[in-house]
Amino acid sequence: MVAALFVGGFITLMATGVIEPPRGHYLLPLIDLLPHEAPLWSHLRQGLDELTPYAIQGRYFGEELDGEDARFARRLAREVRSLIRERLGLG
Repeated sequence: MVAALFVGGFITLMATGVIEPPRGHYLLPLIDLLPHEAPLWSHLRQGLDELTPYAIQGRYFGEELDGEDARFARRLAREVRSLIRERLGLG
């Protein structure tokens, strides 16, 4: 879910006045809204796709991640945050 917030915020910044990011937890369609950015995200696509069910199940159905899945989600969120900070010139 944190990765979805990062991605949605990034799209909002990059496409201000052009694209309104849809609400939801499906991360790949969000990234696809900025095709010129897509190559930079290619190494994260599979992981982001794997996170989508967790965001939905955890939020709406009360399911919790096990330790391994939680570590994976946290690592991926950090990678997403790092990429976005780099793209925004925040190092």
